[in-house]
Amino acid sequence: MVDWPAYEYLWLARARGLTQQAGVDLQIQRYRNTQERRQAYQTGRADAIAIDSVDLLTLCAQTPVRCPTVVVMLDQSEGGDALLAPARIANLEALSDRRVAVEPGPLGRYLVGRALEMQGLPPYRWPEFRVANFDQFPQLLRRGEVDAVATYPPTTILLQQQFTLRPLFTSAEIPGEIVDVLAIAPRWLEEHPEQVSALVRSWQAAVQLDRQEPASNGRMMAWQENISNIETFRLSQRGIRIPNCIEQYPFLSDGHLQAALERIRHTLAEQDLLPDNSPLPPIANYCNIPPEE
Repeated sequence: MVDWPAYEYLWLARARGLTQQAGVDLQIQRYRNTQERRQAYQTGRADAIAIDSVDLLTLCAQTPVRCPTVVVMLDQSEGGDALLAPARIANLEALSDRRVAVEPGPLGRYLVGRALEMQGLPPYRWPEFRVANFDQFPQLLRRGEVDAVATYPPTTILLQQQFTLRPLFTSAEIPGEIVDVLAIAPRWLEEHPEQVSALVRSWQAAVQLDRQEPASNGRMMAWQENISNIETFRLSQRGIRIPNCIEQYPFLSDGHLQAALERIRHTLAEQDLLPDNSPLPPIANYCNIPPEE
């Protein structure tokens, strides 16, 4: 996984012994960017992946034989992912012929693409993308090598603390599209379904534990994200909603996530980032709690 506030509940489940109690031997692997994370799964170095819905489609297009099954939604981005720019960039139209920093992988380009698509701007008026790791963004901004950045917490929070940036567009404007999921390799899921159920329960328990003991757990998760204080970590969680199993039911069992993935695939295909007939991942609801009638 990469640094992202909602993913830390998987780490917390292990750190607080919840996965061990459930009989799950969870090993956490961290990567510098989404591309390295994807490649680790594709090459078989991981059997599960915490991944955003955009990068998930890229994974399945590149390695259809290992296209993983979505088993739970870890969060929904409701403003967490953002296109940030200084005040001199007045609006999205002003990004034409400018340079936007994005991380390796399709998520940043998708966010910018959806913003400009919704604004009705044709592709020839889109900005130039500068691909770099998130830790290079401050230097690129300071040197004037980019005019805006498309990224997510904790990078959004840290950049806004260093520079005067404001959001031109966020994931709040495309609800239900940018979500994060836990997805499992097909063969591993087939052989260990009870372990997957136990892992999902451990994740749920970690979310609940943080609500009960926010100070100690917040400090632990902040440290994992290289954030110096709990206040900044909690700030980075704004714009991210972690749905319970009842809230997840329409997404996983009633086709909402399927529809969102089809929408994402269309936009990525328009940007020539993947074929328009690329496979969609299977979805299996391991929360498995239908809403009350």
